[in-house]
Amino acid sequence: MMGFIEVPSKGPRRFQTLFETVRNTLRNGEIVCVFPEGKATRNGLIDDFKEGYSRMLPPDKQIPVIPVSLGMLWGNIFSYYYGKIRFRIPRELPCPASVTIGEPMPYPFSAFQLRQAVSELGAESEVQRMILESPSEFSNGYALGPSILRRKPDAVFFDTDRMAAGFLKFAMEQKIAIPQEIAVVGFDDDLIGRMSAPSLSSVAHPIAEINTEIVSILTGERQGKIRKVFPTRFIPRESC
Repeated sequence: MMGFIEVPSKGPRRFQTLFETVRNTLRNGEIVCVFPEGKATRNGLIDDFKEGYSRMLPPDKQIPVIPVSLGMLWGNIFSYYYGKIRFRIPRELPCPASVTIGEPMPYPFSAFQLRQAVSELGAESEVQRMILESPSEFSNGYALGPSILRRKPDAVFFDTDRMAAGFLKFAMEQKIAIPQEIAVVGFDDDLIGRMSAPSLSSVAHPIAEINTEIVSILTGERQGKIRKVFPTRFIPRESC
């Protein structure tokens, strides 16, 4: 079963009742989820954690305190991203969210240490969700458009120019200004990137030098174990 424990807006005695209710609930072996900030974020960042959470822990029993990070919520219809919380049509259904659960906190620990643990979990989950794996064709870059916009990045790097060009088409249809709103960079310096609108910034590898090296190996001109690093070159264009 699931339920909730009402948090009073004010009143010392009512808070004492709250703390005692939580302590008894924990003594009974139940799980209690607490938001130590005490309020919804106004800027998408984690606020300071209140020390009052420690008064909810029963002094006669060591309760595991497990940090949990909720992600992908900033910018949805239940956040202050738009200034006020009011009904809006979601940009995507179902509304995306992520939950990252950490290891129990080692005793003793402070509110600052708990906040740091939650922040680290959030950072790990954000990095993971920003790496979108997909085949590397034009259609795949186009199809990733909604997922990329939902994450509200400042810049996107694709592993091929074909994918990047697909995203550029999606962004144009959505009237997303490139690079003013999102900078886009591809890889390969393909013709499709040079011909796209806006033209695509790309990372080029030295094709001629690589081909020459491969031929020398196949013809036996190079013997033994060979290790060579080929430097890439960034080509700035209109998309970045």
